Amino acid sequence: EDIRRDREGPNKWPIEWNDNKYVVNRIEWVAEMFGYVIAAAHLDLRHEIVDLQMVPSVHKRLVPGIPFLHYHVRIETADHKFWNKGDDHAGQRFPWPVAAGTDPVTTRLLTALHEA
Repeated sequence: EDIRRDREGPNKWPIEWNDNKYVVNRIEWVAEMFGYVIAAAHLDLRHEIVDLQMVPSVHKRLVPGIPFLHYHVRIETADHKFWNKGDDHAGQRFPWPVAAGTDPVTTRLLTALHEA
């Protein structure tokens, strides 16, 4: 069934989808994901779901075979320094050297940023 912003009732566009907290460069990032999911369902496409990412501050140990670091959250080092990809100058200013005791996933991300 169609889900549209202008509809009334159970098939109305949920108000949460209009949340502007997640607008990046004036493009609502969730719109692309919902568009793909709705189109895939319409075409009866099936997907295999495989865990391919680790998130610093969520995952604390590196896992062999999971190749991607998804850094969409604010991360903190053991000495309470913070980094967030949305901060001004995030590509030039990040905690370095990484403090001893920082979890391996966060350490790997900050090392990759340093080496880039």
